[in-house]
Amino acid sequence: MIDFSLLGPVRGRHRDRELDLGSPQQRTVLAILLLHAGTPVTLTRLATALWGDTPPPAAPATVRTYISRLRQALAGTDVSITSSDSGYALPLPSLATDVAHFRRHTGLAAAATRAGAHATAAMSLRSALALRQGTILAGTFGPYTDAQRVRLQRLLRQAEVDRLHAEIRLGHAAYTAPDIALMLASEPLSEDLNALMMIALYASGCRAAALAHYHQFARHLRTDLGTRPGPAVTTVLHRLLTGDPELLYPVTPGHPERPVAAAS
Repeated sequence: MIDFSLLGPVRGRHRDRELDLGSPQQRTVLAILLLHAGTPVTLTRLATALWGDTPPPAAPATVRTYISRLRQALAGTDVSITSSDSGYALPLPSLATDVAHFRRHTGLAAAATRAGAHATAAMSLRSALALRQGTILAGTFGPYTDAQRVRLQRLLRQAEVDRLHAEIRLGHAAYTAPDIALMLASEPLSEDLNALMMIALYASGCRAAALAHYHQFARHLRTDLGTRPGPAVTTVLHRLLTGDPELLYPVTPGHPERPVAAAS
């Protein structure tokens, strides 16, 4: 049994043994192969991923050295780096990385949300978010992993937003406001987060506070960007002013949701 972590420091474990993945350069090559999920990566693409569009002349030989050392690190495990005319690849079992587990949990959450099983959705999203263990792809460098770090951060952010929606639908709106406020501290002009805060305040019974939040956000946009709130916020405002009961995301008392069965 082998598993790799990417949603934090890049690490590998085989059964109870921590793998010695070597230098940051080697960890970066491993991370690239893991993120390609078994799809071959050419030597040229690996060099570009490490050094950008102008890799040093010795880059191909250096990458081959990293591959050789990683093969040694993986010796005795159930997986190995393969090579072909198409490049290098690291075929893995379906759930051998935390990224794969993350995708599984968010997929289950999406299915649960479509089925109206918001408790299951919230639980799956909490499991997905718990996989993060610090700075994503820590210990790697280069333009490819820099871009992947941003992409994965966006996926984690969306999972957190989806979790907050699920919690509000479960009647936990009052408990979500601090979490939304924490996210807004780093993204004060975010349309979706400000819309979510309005929903959370309204669903908590604080209609006046939800309206006040809208006006504060509108002032910030006008002052900082010279713009007005977009559809994500104005739609919530309209529903708030008309008393749309769907904003409360009610869950009928005495009728707990039937969880969606987890995929095996």
